[in-house]
Amino acid sequence: MKYAALSYVWGSVAGPMQFREELPENVPRTIEDCLFASAQLNIDYLWIDRYCIRQDDAEEKAAQIHKMHEIYQNAYVTMFAVVGDGPDHGIPGISRPRTFLPHAFMDGRLFVAIHNPRRVIRDSTWASRGWTYQEDFLSTRKLFFLGNQVLFRCTRTERTAIEGPLRNPEPPRHTEYEVRPYDWNVAAQRFIATQHMWDHIMEVNRRGFADEADRINAILGIFGHLQVTGLISGHVYGIPVLSEFCENNNLALNIRNWKEGFLNGLLWLPRGQHRCFAGDKS
Repeated sequence: MKYAALSYVWGSVAGPMQFREELPENVPRTIEDCLFASAQLNIDYLWIDRYCIRQDDAEEKAAQIHKMHEIYQNAYVTMFAVVGDGPDHGIPGISRPRTFLPHAFMDGRLFVAIHNPRRVIRDSTWASRGWTYQEDFLSTRKLFFLGNQVLFRCTRTERTAIEGPLRNPEPPRHTEYEVRPYDWNVAAQRFIATQHMWDHIMEVNRRGFADEADRINAILGIFGHLQVTGLISGHVYGIPVLSEFCENNNLALNIRNWKEGFLNGLLWLPRGQHRCFAGDKS
């Protein structure tokens, strides 16, 4: 089934959400805009965590959270609503207007001043949240809504399109350019390296969660992906078992097979100040 997934800032939610078989009559503006964008892309289904995961059933919620790596990996595209501090902000260009872009025409050329898209992402509230890191990490095709820009990333290229009101209506108002074409074959190999695995764990711990118990769930989602890629054979209470040191990666958990992989997973050192995160699984 072809579907899109959504990554956005939850914001504050007053009280537990009750499950419904259908969408409520009024949904947050960002979600409504992404439903519209999904329809424009001829994608009939949009996976939205607050509606597709039962928030009032702890057991089912936990089961769905453990499948997050499959949900985002298998999505045709993931839409990232980076702008705003919550789901009611909306997407510029859909439910809210875009601001004027500083621009000039010189010698028949259009020059537009835009922000570096990576910096916009880095400085956003979205980039400070824990679940959004996992969603970005697991997705293969990514469509970022960045105010006056739309950024597309996949495993082989990265492109951005600027769309905003210009004061002179004569020249083209839509400009698309390639930011950085690259081959991710080498980058992907580095990305799944052991050192980067620790980087992912550190980044999740750096970010904020509304429910601190979800911090462990987010890391488990990353472990699930790393297990599929073959970097780890599993984990023991959060200690990754490194596949390269295991005798047989296809065998089920047993001390003899996982001993070296588990012992090498213990080879890490804490840096700086640390604190214990509360939660049933911490």
